[in-house]
Amino acid sequence: MNLVETTNDFSIVSKASTVEQGYVDDSFVRYFVAKVKRRSPLINRGYYIRFKAIRYAIQEFHCDLIISLGSGFDTLAFREDYSGRVIEIDFAGVAINKANIIIENNWLSPITFTNLSKNDEQNTRIVLKTDKYCLIAGDLRHPKPICQLIADNQLISHKNIQSVGILNECSLCYIDEHFSNSLLRDLLDQLRNFNVTFMSYEMLNSEYENDSFTNVMVSHFESIGSPLKTLLNRSEIEERMKKIGFKSIIIYDMLTFWQLFISEEEKRRIDKIEPFDEYEEFDLLCSNYCLTIAKSVDQSVVHSSSTEIHSTSRSDASLKYEIASNFFKRFAHSSCVNTRNELFLFGGFGCSDDVEGKHKKLSDLIRVNLSTKSFTKCKINGLLNSRVHSQLVSLNDELMVLIGGRSSPNNAFGGVIVRYLEDTTFNVENVQWSNLPCCFRHTAILVNNRSILHCGGKGSHKDTMYVYDALENVWRAVKCTLSNRHSHSSCCVSENVAAITGGLQVEDNKFISDNFVFDLRSNSFSSLKNLPSLYSHTSHCDSQRLYICGGISPVGSHNEILIYDLRNESVVESLPVDKNYQLMLHNHCSVFFDNKLYSFGGGGNCFSFGTHINEYTLQFDTTLFC
Repeated sequence: MNLVETTNDFSIVSKASTVEQGYVDDSFVRYFVAKVKRRSPLINRGYYIRFKAIRYAIQEFHCDLIISLGSGFDTLAFREDYSGRVIEIDFAGVAINKANIIIENNWLSPITFTNLSKNDEQNTRIVLKTDKYCLIAGDLRHPKPICQLIADNQLISHKNIQSVGILNECSLCYIDEHFSNSLLRDLLDQLRNFNVTFMSYEMLNSEYENDSFTNVMVSHFESIGSPLKTLLNRSEIEERMKKIGFKSIIIYDMLTFWQLFISEEEKRRIDKIEPFDEYEEFDLLCSNYCLTIAKSVDQSVVHSSSTEIHSTSRSDASLKYEIASNFFKRFAHSSCVNTRNELFLFGGFGCSDDVEGKHKKLSDLIRVNLSTKSFTKCKINGLLNSRVHSQLVSLNDELMVLIGGRSSPNNAFGGVIVRYLEDTTFNVENVQWSNLPCCFRHTAILVNNRSILHCGGKGSHKDTMYVYDALENVWRAVKCTLSNRHSHSSCCVSENVAAITGGLQVEDNKFISDNFVFDLRSNSFSSLKNLPSLYSHTSHCDSQRLYICGGISPVGSHNEILIYDLRNESVVESLPVDKNYQLMLHNHCSVFFDNKLYSFGGGGNCFSFGTHINEYTLQFDTTLFC
């Protein structure tokens, strides 16, 4: 079997899972899998947006005939949402298996079936044919025999055909561009008397050169023996379509498609299907796939893709990279630094101690001496629970507070006190903080020597922040006008003053554009202008400069460090990380120590491409920008 054919096997199992969980309706998919296997919520959402994009294109452009290239086990020809004619083309092995399933279930009649022998599998043949459907065994790398077969059998000569669609759903990316260009040119020439619409859903090469998700995606397909032979960015796609002969081009990346064409009601329906908490990975996935519509006739050219373009500022010697210790290889963890220059890491998702290479939620507490770079795994008396998206805050050298986090999106935790006993031993003290909600994806920072400011999070109360008084061991609610947010960042600007930036709205997960400075003494807010919309970033303040590290933007990955001047309310420098280190600066932690910003950990589950955990730590020397 051609290894590219195996991508169809994975795809159909994922499509069946998406149907089974209720994301989309398709009563035919289940016949193409031996057993329906449940995929992760992230994969289900990825195939949901793929289904919606293809359906949108087909319904929006009303083609009388669709020629599906590398059709696999697609069910378009049998569903009620499309009534036109369909010609499908795929490798002989895929086509024969599909024909057998169609015949076994009597979906089409009357029918003509040609059973291919082993000797015929390398030749272009019609495997199955009805009045409205034709299944062709053919290799897309050899367009001449395919086009000749279509012409000889007059498959597009029906008098009722005026418009023809050419559909490519993650197929042409696996063959060299010159082969697919030749195929599209030959088809376009053969269809010169028709109104032709090319509809393509495929991977999109990020125009932001430091987007590590693209590199992870490319590496995945190489590892399974199906390398991406064609991977283009927006401008390259547009230029390619024009050279082939198409007159107008529309390109939607899936982030834009999700925002424009998926209604708020539909998004709420999707949210209720199953617990979901992988916003970063979904946005990165969507930013690396696109729907391209190219037409053979002149129409107004619409580019509804992302409007915000990443900075491509220079790389800089102030950024240094070091191979990470295994203790740092985790994401969605928490950290803090005490006055002894000790860094503490807690929890997250990463490598397990007991099984080499196995990833799981962690409950360990790691102490790191920032001066000597030595690591110690702490002994814990009590239960901390394995959790992600918690917050660890050092009150002093003897006391830390662990706040929130979750084991699953439906099971959030409250807070505990972690007290230093001796050497590397800590004691967990369970406390009853009845007015502090159990939440995750919140922030908690020390704003003076006795107070912690808790802001936002999934599960938090609307329009409320909380302040912890260490002397009285109580949390007090503070009413605020901030948007109810999660996955934002907070940092201390000066004593009792905090900067709160970015995040997503708790209600609908939309980007938040408002950023604030909050003064605890007067309970007052002042806005910060000219900051980009981000979430899953970290921030630190020193000498009236805000250092913002990484995050996810409305166009995808934001793998850079921004320097923001609080006095002038402007970004004064943007430093992209070196793409060669394949850092994903989200779900990471960072600390500020001795005029340096240290970022460690981070990454996520990259759709069906595997788990990526950053292999390097990042160090930024801020003294070079004073």
